[in-house]
Order: sequence, then C-alpha cells, then structure tokens
Amino acid sequence: MALLKDGMKLVFILMISKYVCSINDTLGFGRERSLLNLLIGNGSWYEATLYPNGYKDAAFLHKILDCRDTEKLIKLLTSRTVYERQDIVLYYNRRFAQPISYYIKDMQPLVLRLMLTKLLRNTSELRAEDISNSLISYDIISVARTLIPLRNSELTNVRKVYEQHSFTDLSHDIESVSQGNVQRLLLCLVKAERDNITVDVKKNGERYSWLPFMNATLAKLEAHAIHKALKSKRRNEQAVLSDIFCKRTPYQLNMTSVYYEMIYKTSLEADIKATIKVTTFRRILLDLLYYAVKRLDFFAYLLRKTLFNNDVNHEALQILFITRSDIDLRGIGKAYNKLYNSSLVKDLKKKSYGCYRKILLSLLRGNYHPKNKLRIK
Repeated sequence: MALLKDGMKLVFILMISKYVCSINDTLGFGRERSLLNLLIGNGSWYEATLYPNGYKDAAFLHKILDCRDTEKLIKLLTSRTVYERQDIVLYYNRRFAQPISYYIKDMQPLVLRLMLTKLLRNTSELRAEDISNSLISYDIISVARTLIPLRNSELTNVRKVYEQHSFTDLSHDIESVSQGNVQRLLLCLVKAERDNITVDVKKNGERYSWLPFMNATLAKLEAHAIHKALKSKRRNEQAVLSDIFCKRTPYQLNMTSVYYEMIYKTSLEADIKATIKVTTFRRILLDLLYYAVKRLDFFAYLLRKTLFNNDVNHEALQILFITRSDIDLRGIGKAYNKLYNSSLVKDLKKKSYGCYRKILLSLLRGNYHPKNKLRIK
C-alpha cells in the first residue's frame, strides 16, 4: 500500500513538473529553490527514488564530516569511481546548506586537505589547471601528455573549463608558447577530431569513405604517407604526420604502425627516432604512437618517470591517479610490474608517506578490493 502511494506521488510530480518550469521562470526562483523542490521537500524523496547511490553516499559523507572521521572519509571517496564522486558532490550541495569544502578547509595535515579537495573536484577542472600550469612553465611535453588520452567529449569539456578560468582560448595560449610542427601537432590534438566516424581518402580520382578504427586499406595508404613524410626534410611535408597521428583513433594508428612494419621491414618507432631531429616534436609523436600501441604501458611509463625523475612530481602523480578509472589503475599497476620488474605498491610506499600514501594505495586497489568496501547502513 505504501509503495502504491509512493508511485502515485511520483506520477503526480511528473505530471505537474512541466507546468512548474514556467512558474519558476515567472517567479524567478533559482534551480535549487524551484517550486517543484519545495513541493516535494527539496527534492529528497524524488532524488532518493531515482538516484539512490549518490544520494545515500552524500548523506553518509555528511555524517562522516560531522564526526571528523578521516579514516572513513578516505575509504568512502577512494572506494567510489570518478563519476560516483561527482554524484556525491552534486547531491551533497543540493541537500545540505554548507558545501563540502567548508568541512575540509580546516583538516590537517595540509597534504590530506589538498588530496581530498582534488578527489572531490571535477576531472575537467584538474586537467585544465594542469595544462595551464604546464603552459606557464613552457612544459610543452606535459601539455601533450595531458591531451593525448582525452577523447572528443573530454577535450571539449577541458577547453570550456580552461576558457572559464583563464579567460582565453586554449588554442591561443598554445600558439603563444610553441611554433612550427610542434604547434601544429598540439593544435591538432586540441581540436578534438579523433572521434570522426568516417575518413575520406582519394584514390584514382575517386573518393572512398571508411570506418577509421577497422580499415586496413587506409592503414596501408597512411603507412606510405608517413614513410614519405619521414624521408622528406621539408617542414610542410612533415606536417602530414600531425594530421595522421592526431586525427586517427588509437586503433587506426596502431593498425597503421603494424602495416608500416610489414611494408618497410622496420618499426615506425625506430624511423621516428632516426629521422625527426626536433626533440619535442619527436617525443610527442612517440607518445602518441606509444599510447595507440600499448596504452597501459604508456601510463606505466609516465608513472615511472613521475616517481623517479629527480624529485617526485606529486602534482602529476595525484592527477594521474585521480583521473584514471579503477580498471585502468589495476591494468597500469600490472603493466608497471611487468615493464620495470618492480612492484608499484612498494615504489609508492618508498616515495609517499602518511595519509597521502594511504589515499594513493586505496585508489590503486580500486573499489573492487575488499579492503576498500564501505557499506552504508
């Protein structure tokens, strides 16, 4: 009987919602204080019915923050995926008067406060901030490494966030700190054209259209184009490399590298190292190829470089852990162990400490690990 009443209540709410929208516009209510929310108790029942996980997590987080239980706070946030953490922030801000940052701002030590703040932030904001810092320090390779794994929709979000915070276009800032083929390569990456469904290629005066992630003929044609561009010393012919490496999906670029080796009896990686003289341009091309051929090995390489390149780059380490999914991190850990014949867990324990180490190891274990399970009663 109670379930029937709840169902009738939901139907009633959905029926009047389209009329409420026009009333809100007339009365000038904000989104958080809409008439619909007032009718159903600030959206509590409605949201709990449709989105139980994020809503329950937000309520549980509020109890943890009130008790100042750091141990449970770390367990809750690290046992949730990137998107689940975003849901927690969304529902928490809707339901409670004080934002999460109000409780976190006084937490000690400082490294815990900074790490928790990053965990709760939008991943697009983290990436945009990382790109901004790299551009300020003229670290072009770090900019490219942030852009390479992003797909079309992710790139679009990062560009929007970057423009909101920097009040300037990302392409404009890239043009101001780079030049030549490096500039062209980065601009191709930023344009977010790697998700094109079809690619047109001219052959014998006719135009053909294929799916780029499963086409062998296109891979053969582009293997020839890459070989010609690598042997040419003209800058405008080497610009073809930017178009092929940045506008193809990783699957298609991987297939191109396979056909390149079959046709010319040498690896594409070896030819890039032998012919491209500009260090930055060569490094970005190799990173793009490495990501396409062995994605998890690419992240393992970045992780190793972050941990053991003079001083530990904690900022890059945190962003890498927070923005990757738990499945990715699990695979990266296995790739790291295989590539460097070393345990990633042991290396992290050597290079980190305290609650900072605890958060990194919890993220690495992922929410599938029994140690990270946190049940909500």
